[in-house]
Amino acid sequence: MTLVIQIIVFIAFSIGLGVLIQCNDFFQLKGIPSRIVVSAFFLKVFVGIGLWALYTFVYSERANADIYKYYDDGYLLFLQLRDHPILAFKFFFGIQDLQISLLLKDTMHWDREYNFGVLNDNRTMIRFNFLASYFSHGFIHLHTLFINFLSFTGLVALYKTINRQLTLPAFALFFAVFLIPSTLLWGSGILKEGFLLFSLGIFTLTFFNWLAQTNLRNSFLLIIGTALLAIIKPYVLLSLIPVVAAAIGIRFLKIKPIIAYLGVISIGFFGVVLLKQFHLFDLFDLLQQKQTAFYNVAMMNESGSAVSVSSIQTPLEALFAIPEVLVNVLFRPFITEVNSIFYLLAAAENLFLLVLIVTMIFFFKKPTTNQLNFLFFGLFFTLILGTLIGWTTPILGAVVRYKVPFLPFLFALIFSCIDFNKINQKFNLSIR
Repeated sequence: MTLVIQIIVFIAFSIGLGVLIQCNDFFQLKGIPSRIVVSAFFLKVFVGIGLWALYTFVYSERANADIYKYYDDGYLLFLQLRDHPILAFKFFFGIQDLQISLLLKDTMHWDREYNFGVLNDNRTMIRFNFLASYFSHGFIHLHTLFINFLSFTGLVALYKTINRQLTLPAFALFFAVFLIPSTLLWGSGILKEGFLLFSLGIFTLTFFNWLAQTNLRNSFLLIIGTALLAIIKPYVLLSLIPVVAAAIGIRFLKIKPIIAYLGVISIGFFGVVLLKQFHLFDLFDLLQQKQTAFYNVAMMNESGSAVSVSSIQTPLEALFAIPEVLVNVLFRPFITEVNSIFYLLAAAENLFLLVLIVTMIFFFKKPTTNQLNFLFFGLFFTLILGTLIGWTTPILGAVVRYKVPFLPFLFALIFSCIDFNKINQKFNLSIR
């Protein structure tokens, strides 16, 4: 396929997806004009291409660039299997075959050096790029377009879910979901974050639909959402389990929200401690191994973003480390630590988060009783996932990407607790 034809195919798919977003009811967002929604999608595509340019012309070590790792392996497998449809089918669906096993030895990232007994999410992205190659024939920007459609679909699902649960201005929710710099940047490249946002959005939407109406259809869709999360980021699914259990308790057992969430989390923590005491499963040792593995990677790659993190070998050490690791995840890098364009964006975002928190304190709006369940859902999901990231990831460059899943929840719940009417009155504004 020539470059001209590849560009024509890219333009055709772009127009087609743009029309789909413009016309399909699923992509209609309450309070946001359709042209803004479509523009947000193409902004993501533009940012994704910009990220490709950065990793191609500025940070040009292809072997260490995540956008190329899974693309290169996926395209290589496409070249080897495109004339063998039965083998291609077996590869995509994970059916064992000796020929496929031999082909996989030529890939660089199908297997990982460090494996901690969870699903290898590298393989999900390699399969995605393998499938996309049937349309792109090596034109990487079509992969960017496809991953952005997936991540955009997930973000639309998140917007719809949050909009049903909380009361906040449409522009604020749109910003929280689509325009936070980290979400926009890392969720727009050919990276795991794009597929993760798709999976998280589908899971969240179907879960709250299931809570509202527990039927076969919603149960089936919830299983799909759970499976999607399991194959891309199992630790995000692990972080969701306590808040999902609490939300179910509130819905069906009529437990007060704060009691449900604190109770489930406390029971879960002490359950993990008991498993360790009886030598059945040591989560803390597993997390310590992951932290050590990250330090080893930082030393091998001479990473300049490594930070010191306390030991989490025992339950007490892990508990005492929580304030430190949450500061690392939520507020670092600081402005004084900026040493690259990526750090600058992250530091500006963290500073904006601090400003929002201060604004919320001075212009606090008490949430209604009906909003408490989702507010605690988002808050404790943020704290649990943030803690897991902080415990195991002592590299700030990785932290700014790993926290992408909870950012829409965090910013949305802060915006929902800001009284914009008071701000309008005090500063003579008209924020709606």
